[in-house]
Amino acid sequence: MYHLQLLHTPSARETIEVDYAVFASDHRLLRSFFIAGLVILIYDHILTLGMEIKYIWRSKLRPSTCWFLAVRYIGLAAALAMLPYHFMVLDHQSCSKLQWMWEVLIVSQEVLIEVTLALRVLAMYGFNRWVFSGFATAIGTLTGISLASMTGIGPLRGGC
Repeated sequence: MYHLQLLHTPSARETIEVDYAVFASDHRLLRSFFIAGLVILIYDHILTLGMEIKYIWRSKLRPSTCWFLAVRYIGLAAALAMLPYHFMVLDHQSCSKLQWMWEVLIVSQEVLIEVTLALRVLAMYGFNRWVFSGFATAIGTLTGISLASMTGIGPLRGGC
């Protein structure tokens, strides 16, 4: 049995016992699901690469093209950035840097997707300013919470 300390608040600590076999099994399952998701994501990129080259890469570079490429490849970059976290033994400093980079990529992806969805809904409502103000407030709040979680309380994932 191993002992694990959980930090609920800065002043309260609780120690629980962790069975090594259960921990190893859970970790193996987590890595398997991660690899399955990554393989599906890469497979999707490979399937659509021909059309992407034809319609996106060979076309004139416009803001919409850059937006599409950012939305498409930031998610892939975030998934690839997590490979070492799941399959390598990292020292604390490297792990912290990796988590910071992963959080930046995830927050960037969240913001891009939120803005994309908001623009689609705004277009459906004829760019009504009341709908726009609601979306701007929601996106600003969610972005602020995401940034605060990155800078205020440290890494979102434990384990480093």
